[in-house]
Amino acid sequence: MNEQAKVFGGPRPLREGSPPRGLFQGRNFMTPAIESYHPLRDGQSWAELSGGRGINNDPIFGVTIRPDPEYKLSAMFYSRDEAIEYIKERS
Repeated sequence: MNEQAKVFGGPRPLREGSPPRGLFQGRNFMTPAIESYHPLRDGQSWAELSGGRGINNDPIFGVTIRPDPEYKLSAMFYSRDEAIEYIKERS
C-alpha cells in the first residue's frame, strides 16, 4: 500500500497465503496465469486470483473460490481491481 493510502485510510490490503495442498486442482482454461491466493473470512475457504486473455485478446481476471463444489461463487472480471474487490468483500 502506498504512503497516501496509509495516511488517508485507503483500501484495506488483501491478505495472501498458501491454501491447503490439493484445494485448487487442474488448470484454468481462460485465466491460466495464477497471481495469488487469499484466505476468506469463514476460515475454511480460499480465493485464487488468476489472469489471462479473452476472446478479443483483452485482459480478463478470474476468481475461483474453493471449496465450492458447484463453482457458484467463482467469477470472471474485465478489471483486476474489480476482481480484487470481489475477493475483499469475502475476506
